Amino acid sequence: IGGAPPPLWMRLALRVMNVNPGGLWDATEYVERLEGLGYANVRVEILEGVLEPWVPRAFLTYLGYAIIIADAPLGAARREKVAVIGSGMAGLVVAHSLCADFDVTVFEGAKP
Repeated sequence: IGGAPPPLWMRLALRVMNVNPGGLWDATEYVERLEGLGYANVRVEILEGVLEPWVPRAFLTYLGYAIIIADAPLGAARREKVAVIGSGMAGLVVAHSLCADFDVTVFEGAKP
């Protein structure tokens, strides 16, 4: 959760790592976008020290790690849950075709 937009060298490095640099928002933008979608009580908690062991120091000026907490909009539709038994070809095809409309869980039994 950085404040300043990343410089060109960093945007290029993020692209190499398959990270879209256009998706880097600051805390205010997260709050505004989520409230615009109907979420309430949006809070951003910035966690210090999470990225330091994993990210080069030059990146830390522009990147941060945060938890975003919000209350779901009232009346938000909840997706139904579906269980698919078996991860063979048929089970995976069914799970894939249902995942757009349902929360799908695939179960596979252990073979003795």
